[in-house]
Amino acid sequence: MDGKHKIQEEHVKLKQPLEESHRLQSPPVDEQDQPLLSEEPQVCQLCQEGGSLTKNVCENCRGTFCDACSTNELPLPSSIKPERVCNPCHEQLMKQYSTSPG
Repeated sequence: MDGKHKIQEEHVKLKQPLEESHRLQSPPVDEQDQPLLSEEPQVCQLCQEGGSLTKNVCENCRGTFCDACSTNELPLPSSIKPERVCNPCHEQLMKQYSTSPG
């Protein structure tokens, strides 16, 4: 198995527990019914900050986070360029990348 496929497999393994964790913290939302850039205030899934602050979508787990809780970018298997990720995903991905055989 080449390195790219191994990273993609590990990405899927990592993404599943994080998605479950984020799903438990917020009510389920039908993504097709609600536009990504909604005018409704959204709550950060990590710090619960609400209001009119800009909310960012983590490109790894697809959760919604404030600027402070999504300060990092990493290259993901789904994209060539670095993508914004939430702080918990960044921490998990960095651990995963550091333990992956090069």
